[in-house]
Amino acid sequence: MSEAVRSGSVVDWVEETCGRYPDGIAATGVGETLTFAELWSRSVRLSRELTVRGVRPEDRVGIWAEQSSDLLIGIVAIMAAGAAYVPLDPSYPRGRLDFIASDAGLSFVVAPDPLRAQASELGIEVISTALSSTGGQPGPPLVKVDEHNAAYVIYTSGSTGRPKGVVIEHHSVVDLLQWMIGFCDFRPGDRVMGTASPAADASVPNFLLPLVSGGTFVALPAATTRDPYLLADAIIRYRPRALQASPTMLRMLTETGWSGDKDLEIWTGGEPTPGAVIRYVAPRVRALCNYYGPTEATVQVTVARLGPSDVDSPIGTAREHVGCVVLDGGGRATAVGETGELFITGTALARGYLNNPDLTADRFAPMSLGGGPSERAYRTGDLAKLRADGSLVIVGRVDDQIKLRGYRIEPREIELRLMEHPQIVDAVVLALQPSETAEPRLVAFVKCNGEVPVRSARDFVRETLPDYMVPAVLVQIDQFPLMPNGKVDKRQLAELSAGDGARPLAGINPSPGDGPPSELERSVLDMFAAVLAVDVDGLGVDDDYFDLGGTSLGCVRLFMLIDERYGVRLPLSTLVSASTAQLLAGAISKNLLAGRPRPTVGEPPRHEWERVLCNLWSETLGVRDVRRSDNFFDLGGSAADAFRMIEQLRTIYGTQVTLAELYRAPTVSQLAVLTGGRSVRSNLVPLNTTGHGTPFFCIAGAGGLALNFLALARQLGSEQPFYGLQAQGIECRALPDFTLAQAAARHVKAIREVQPRGPYLIGGHSLGGVLALKVVQRLAADGEEVALLAVFDTVLTKRMIGPKGRAASVAGARAGRWHVFNDRPKLSTVLHLPLAGLVAQRGLAQFELFGLHDTIQARFARRLRPWAGRAVLYASDDGVSAKIDSDWGHLFAGQWSCVGVPGDHLSMMQRPNVDELATNLGDQIAHALASCEAARSDLGKSADAEDRGDAGNDVPSN
Repeated sequence: MSEAVRSGSVVDWVEETCGRYPDGIAATGVGETLTFAELWSRSVRLSRELTVRGVRPEDRVGIWAEQSSDLLIGIVAIMAAGAAYVPLDPSYPRGRLDFIASDAGLSFVVAPDPLRAQASELGIEVISTALSSTGGQPGPPLVKVDEHNAAYVIYTSGSTGRPKGVVIEHHSVVDLLQWMIGFCDFRPGDRVMGTASPAADASVPNFLLPLVSGGTFVALPAATTRDPYLLADAIIRYRPRALQASPTMLRMLTETGWSGDKDLEIWTGGEPTPGAVIRYVAPRVRALCNYYGPTEATVQVTVARLGPSDVDSPIGTAREHVGCVVLDGGGRATAVGETGELFITGTALARGYLNNPDLTADRFAPMSLGGGPSERAYRTGDLAKLRADGSLVIVGRVDDQIKLRGYRIEPREIELRLMEHPQIVDAVVLALQPSETAEPRLVAFVKCNGEVPVRSARDFVRETLPDYMVPAVLVQIDQFPLMPNGKVDKRQLAELSAGDGARPLAGINPSPGDGPPSELERSVLDMFAAVLAVDVDGLGVDDDYFDLGGTSLGCVRLFMLIDERYGVRLPLSTLVSASTAQLLAGAISKNLLAGRPRPTVGEPPRHEWERVLCNLWSETLGVRDVRRSDNFFDLGGSAADAFRMIEQLRTIYGTQVTLAELYRAPTVSQLAVLTGGRSVRSNLVPLNTTGHGTPFFCIAGAGGLALNFLALARQLGSEQPFYGLQAQGIECRALPDFTLAQAAARHVKAIREVQPRGPYLIGGHSLGGVLALKVVQRLAADGEEVALLAVFDTVLTKRMIGPKGRAASVAGARAGRWHVFNDRPKLSTVLHLPLAGLVAQRGLAQFELFGLHDTIQARFARRLRPWAGRAVLYASDDGVSAKIDSDWGHLFAGQWSCVGVPGDHLSMMQRPNVDELATNLGDQIAHALASCEAARSDLGKSADAEDRGDAGNDVPSN
């Protein structure tokens, strides 16, 4: 049974979510990291400023911003003032932005301070988002927003040569977001990031879905949204739950050899996804979801979870509260496999086109779909057919509209702009694919008076059209081929573009260059020809890659060819300043001279972190004797190698490194300086992150690894998040913490990075039990709620429990635990241990020394403070359970119990013994969390009663 449509506006929902998760992270990445409380207070402050300045419901206010926290503040503020936000992409040409501002009748533009000067060129008053950070606590918004108010206006390409604004109301957005939360099983804390421009409707769920669900919007720099290497790097860094990316970007990711992410859900759409991309990506991610929905139907109306066999890129079935019907020319529903036009009905439909009632009436009209009752429907213009499984597949258009790189393009808008050029008489624009492996691109066929240089024509188009609408290729012809009915024969045009000798894909008037090309320049020209699918004989060294039709996907292929042929890894941005074969050959030559292989020379690593990097590079690249001055890429490292090495740094050593940083610091010594001190979380090991409950954090004992808890984590089930904590430096051969207090402080920091607020579930095995006690006491001192402390088989020393306790030395020795407590170590041993090269050991010797180091710390540990919270003590069946029970009884001052479990000190954590332990621990966790919830509920009821004035009051008698 479908869920009822939620009522109210987007603003109402955002306010509710911000109140529910005030300390949750609403936005991170570019700009400030904002909590929900900060986002709401700043947005309301700005919305009140807009209202005071005269903004009223149904007004339209521009938002001039790239992806950032300022973007979210501006959007929420505009909607909270009752107005509709109109996104203005700063990368769009001035002519197009001027038209949008005029057509939308913008009353104001909201922009962050760094972009205010640029936004002010529109001639409209600009209000800074910085105003939201001043002043005291704001009151509520001054306007009550109705669900039928306009939420946003997004402009799309228009066949008349003028963009058209699509008006979407709040109720349509709310319905979309409500459905996505259920379909995607989206939870508080889940992160979303995307590559779409804020001016494209595909971006709407990227920032609004987290704002209504308690998730986090990850704002990406503009360069990252276009560069697959940087995007893959951002996925590693931010670990998002969902990524929005067009099929073109996914294709670019596959070209880089991206390894995927099993925890990542990808949202794609806007154009068919190539079958090869589906086969590559689908097995490497959690889910590959293909969404379909025109801007006029609020972003998404159908969805399909694609598998490797879905090479026809189906768009799936309609979501809740939306209808999709395929009709033939007579208005009848088509059968399976038959082609017809797709019509959409339901809550998703836009109000219509701004300032264009005739077009609105034409595209949105009451009609009877498939013989049913008359209802308002949107005519998409998309040709579709039903598969046998009920999924829809888009097979074409009823008109000339093009879908390319996730954008909807009206070629007539480009043609009309080209014909405004003083030397171009007529133009026809097509989307053509030069080969099966090449990316489709816009090709403009033009009839001219005289010859027109490619750059001149492209620059002219760029004055009013965004980059995605600028033709990649211009072909000059004398006459357009015609069909018998007098219309242009577009099939013949497409054949002409591939004809022998026509050289159409090389552009107009390519420059021949000065003299014959060098060997390196000839090689670059060969790569140009391979990527662009053109004849190399027609290319000159001064031909511009982009003027020849080069695209972003082609850039990736070109630079991979350079990497394979010369072992040179250049950043994609190189093409900005070196876009000709001559200039690019120079950049390659310079890099070759700088990174020419040489015999192994240079100093060995100077300290342990450099030694770690040298060993890691040696393992990744298969190179022996790596030195501190060696360059990762000069040693043969490719982008795929870099991604593997970066992932190892993150998962094993807890060190975050980006690909861009590796390019800037490619030698061992440079990277060691850049990343020194970053491994603050190398002691935390995620053992299960798939669950959505309260995480359980468990601390390993002396010399132990967090992997000791893997069996316990698995037995607790996939819905119980589980993180292990181990001694700092034990895996990455770095210096350890020298006191238990220092270790506890580090554990608290790592825990709070994963879970900023309580209630907390903390455990510890062996010496880890002592550390767990110190951790919960630190959390409690910070005002945090601890639901449960679980201690696993921890023996205490006499010093730890004070004069009331019993000596532990004999029992501890008999049990084989903490054997060093029997003989007090010499002071010289304690002082010498860290200086003796503790971190330089290999294999088991390193873990043995860490164990010795930790137990020496425990031997000198001070008396432990009692714990008044809820606790459970697990004692193994090896003869000392009674002693453990007695010793901890001196420290537990609250509700606690002791549970005996099968196995000895180590085997209690292994199968089959861990099964019984996990069952009991799961029950303890459930009871502890339920008690916390009940206590909060009772506290809330008491507070409500006190607010009503009836708490504790006597009732007077007559």
